[in-house]
Amino acid sequence: MSIFEFLFISALVPAVFLFLLSIQRRSGARHKGWRYLTPGPMIWCAFGGGFLMTCVLCYIYFFVGNARPDADFQMKALFWLIVCFNLATVAMAYGIVAEEVRWNDSYIERRMLPFKRRAMSWHQLAALGYEPWGYWWVSAYDGPRIRFSPYSNGFAELIAKIRNELPPSLPPAALSAALEAVPVRAKSK
Repeated sequence: MSIFEFLFISALVPAVFLFLLSIQRRSGARHKGWRYLTPGPMIWCAFGGGFLMTCVLCYIYFFVGNARPDADFQMKALFWLIVCFNLATVAMAYGIVAEEVRWNDSYIERRMLPFKRRAMSWHQLAALGYEPWGYWWVSAYDGPRIRFSPYSNGFAELIAKIRNELPPSLPPAALSAALEAVPVRAKSK
């Protein structure tokens, strides 16, 4: 790989990332008085990329193979790589189909693994935060967290609703740290 190819790829990846963020819808889908987070372009591209990579690796495994002396080791490594990409793609598909975050004027709720719902009324809201791997969460004083992705359509609208509903009695340090961490694109509501 030449230096020009490396620089081109180094510039292309952030440009694609910023483009996908720019076409993400700020408002959530609406249905019967509820607003919903829907998968955004970043989520769809990650799912499509995982599916495409799984297909390419399966093609290599089944039809191309390898004639090198260490082919057995390489084919075993390729098999486990296919398994990993396939599991990640299935997990993303599950997240797209099964997980759902919705809110209205009274509640926020999330449908999760085996289709249970976790709900919280807005007057119970006690904290807003984010995890190192990118998910954001809200929680009540005594309840579990409701997690959601910043790459979903409607994220900015949900953050604006949370900012309006956060109690002013929270400690200033906790409140300012959470609100300062809100991405710039979510502050425009």
